[in-house]
Amino acid sequence: MQRALLFLLFAASYLLFAGVTPWALAALLAIAVVAALWSPASTFNFQQKTRPLDLALLALVAAVGLQMLPMPAGVVAALSPNAASIREAVRFAPLGTPPPAYVTLSVNPGATLISFGTLLLGVLSFWVARSVFNAGGSTRLFLKVLAFLGALAAAMAVVQKAVAPRLALFM
Repeated sequence: MQRALLFLLFAASYLLFAGVTPWALAALLAIAVVAALWSPASTFNFQQKTRPLDLALLALVAAVGLQMLPMPAGVVAALSPNAASIREAVRFAPLGTPPPAYVTLSVNPGATLISFGTLLLGVLSFWVARSVFNAGGSTRLFLKVLAFLGALAAAMAVVQKAVAPRLALFM
């Protein structure tokens, strides 16, 4: 079943424009989470030879996630001295409003959340694919399907460009 979910994740990424819009990213992330949790013992099996890579991926996810946590303004000022001036320049607030006591390290939390989702999608997809391919017997089939769907998407793009150049996926 994890193999089928990986195929679904790949096919859905073509149809949902690789998660460019937030709702499409949420749908792809949901498929990736279900695929990862379908067989957690094999997905999150960090073997000795790949443990440094897996720990680096976890550290990257934690570093981006940390930027979204509300922290006291003094801590954020110590970590990023110019963040307050950037935040004041891009934020609309009534004059005389006191600065908030807790702020995030990110000056654009919405964009950071989308970046976090994209990063999490990539990491989970990598771990699911590694789990499926380590199980054996499916790497060639997956690559054949990947090549076929890629060629189909390329052919559809050429036809779509010729028929309706201003539309995406004929819509």
